[in-house]
Amino acid sequence: MQHILRKQLLIILFSCLFVSGAGQELFRVPAAFQAVGNASVSLKSPLSVFSNPAGAASGALSAGILFDNRFLLKDLSTRSAFLVLPVQNSRFLLSFSQFGNDGYRETKISAGLARQLSPVLSAGLQFQYFSLFMAENDRRPGTVLADLGVRLQLSDFSLGLQYFNPYGLSVCENTLVVEYLSVIRVGVHKTFQEVFLLTAELFAEQSATVEPRVGIQYLLKKQLSLRCGVETQYGLFSLGVGYTHKNVCTDLTFSYHQYLGLSPSFTLYFQRP
Repeated sequence: MQHILRKQLLIILFSCLFVSGAGQELFRVPAAFQAVGNASVSLKSPLSVFSNPAGAASGALSAGILFDNRFLLKDLSTRSAFLVLPVQNSRFLLSFSQFGNDGYRETKISAGLARQLSPVLSAGLQFQYFSLFMAENDRRPGTVLADLGVRLQLSDFSLGLQYFNPYGLSVCENTLVVEYLSVIRVGVHKTFQEVFLLTAELFAEQSATVEPRVGIQYLLKKQLSLRCGVETQYGLFSLGVGYTHKNVCTDLTFSYHQYLGLSPSFTLYFQRP
């Protein structure tokens, strides 16, 4: 029992210090996005189901799995899976994420819709169900949050805007209160000669300071890309590599914190041509 309680305390402390109560950030696992400092709100990818849903408004059938391990601690791991399903001019978005261990877990189940509204404008909406589990309690409190996004594509320049949890909700269980704060993200990215990408965004939580994020990606070959980025709020520096073989994409990223060390993340997904 004491071992379980220590694990619970560790996870809750991590959530308070490095997640700032925002549930969306707890499940931020795509390695490709972490590699560019999570400056991903303007990017176009099936992985945008974990970021700005408008970024997944076009493209083929996609499905994959993701794994993230904070500071090489087993109890601070996130496992996720996703599916992007094209239906006529829309894309249905489904995802599942789970953080924690047998003593304490947070789970997110998301379902949404993204659509290309015009050649330059796309929009997306997701509803996300967050729930808590603690071993000493049979109850599993939860809440449903909204996630809205738009994306503007202009030649080699893109703009993205996301508004997560407009009303700022929370989940309470005994003396534990997990707050899911409102989050606004706005960002841009630009490509140069189709081989170099520069991306930046501003991330603002409810009643918190604005955090700049910036990242770059360089395409060494058609199948191989290198990435690096920084998240200024937590002092996280990231390096990553991405490789595509036919219809299968893999990403591997290592994020580094000055005091807490390395956090590896991995993504593997299939995208139909």
